[in-house]
Amino acid sequence: MATRLDQEATLVSLVKIWAWRIAVGALGTWFLVSRQGLFGLVWSAPLWGLLLTKPILESFSIMGRGIKASAMDTRGARLYTFQSQDLRVFFEGGQPRVAEPDLLAILGLKPDPERVRRYDATEYDRIGSTGLSGFSEAGALKLLAGSRHPDVLKLRLWLEREIFAPARKRRERATDGRGG
Repeated sequence: MATRLDQEATLVSLVKIWAWRIAVGALGTWFLVSRQGLFGLVWSAPLWGLLLTKPILESFSIMGRGIKASAMDTRGARLYTFQSQDLRVFFEGGQPRVAEPDLLAILGLKPDPERVRRYDATEYDRIGSTGLSGFSEAGALKLLAGSRHPDVLKLRLWLEREIFAPARKRRERATDGRGG
């Protein structure tokens, strides 16, 4: 995922490209109109098309990345990737909370209020002030136990190795450091 500095550098370079192309287009239009009168405007239209097609297409690409980045707001989260799908994990007091929309998307499930009624507050709850809900370790494992997704065993093993076990080790080291 692109960093904020990468996005700003890309935006600055895009603005420079736009500025140069508009300047060249304006100069070309002025030249054509001064030489051929109003008929010069007809000749300047293809010039503008050539000059602005590439930056317009690049702008759509940059806007798409910006929209995705804002939708995948990662403030306060660690971003993991399982089989090319992003998974946001928030840590509250050392306890991992897996963002519900991301975990459900990996499993190919849609949000369902009936499903979440089977979880208590220790397994499924709001994640701080993010506006998201998420599963604790126990809740995620409970969700995976009831899933028929073909990669559920791979996902369970991956979650255990990449997220849950390291979080447990960090909590153990923190309590050992305080108690000793």
